[in-house]
Amino acid sequence: MDSSGSVTGRVLVRGSINIDEFFNVPHIVKSGETIASTGYSRRGGGKGANQAVAAAKAGAQVELMGCFGHDGDWLRKELEGYGVGLDLSSLDASLPTGRAIIQLSTSTRDNSIVLLPGANHSSLSLPFPSSSSSSPPFSHLLLQNEIPLASTKLFLSAANDLGLTTMFNPSPMLSSTEIAQFAWKELDWLLGYFAALLAAHPPISSEELRIVLQVAGQAAAMCVEKEGAMESVPSLADVKGRMGARWPEGF
Repeated sequence: MDSSGSVTGRVLVRGSINIDEFFNVPHIVKSGETIASTGYSRRGGGKGANQAVAAAKAGAQVELMGCFGHDGDWLRKELEGYGVGLDLSSLDASLPTGRAIIQLSTSTRDNSIVLLPGANHSSLSLPFPSSSSSSPPFSHLLLQNEIPLASTKLFLSAANDLGLTTMFNPSPMLSSTEIAQFAWKELDWLLGYFAALLAAHPPISSEELRIVLQVAGQAAAMCVEKEGAMESVPSLADVKGRMGARWPEGF
């Protein structure tokens, strides 16, 4: 962000592209139960695509690197309409675009989500973009956990070597083994529900992770390193607009 408050830099998002399908139901379906939906809607989603749209709305130049399936033409056009670059994204015509099947309970206001990885787990090769110049083509890398973790770690390592600012939303949550083996020292920002993660895994310390941002619905809080310890600071009023607190809801 420059002195005028405008967002600067060029953002690479390596992540998921989903079609979110919402079913309004009286309650979340129980095992063995069949109920009728009272409403249906469809829109673009996926944590990668959501991050890309949020960054584009904040004024950044954004390139989304992901994989569409054979049914994703309308979603590609929608993302382009938000100003998201897709030159680095691929198409795997043998797979459907990733799906999130979302039940929305009208009685309890909670939800239940089933993910279909689809093209997000395509075997197509998506290497880190190269540059013909001495300076990297991007200033920031945004990552999530809806694509194969091996690809996430590869991109994180490449971005760290180039000096990019790296950000990671570990959702869906990593397993204990994955947390222990993750290269946290290569990460600058950890986005998402971090409290339980840090409490349960003390090796993820302030020496390895400089800034932690939590976004939870309407609430947002940030922790920063201070004298070797993580300390909470007041909520960030513009987090929803700049970082996309609506990630779980699609765009």
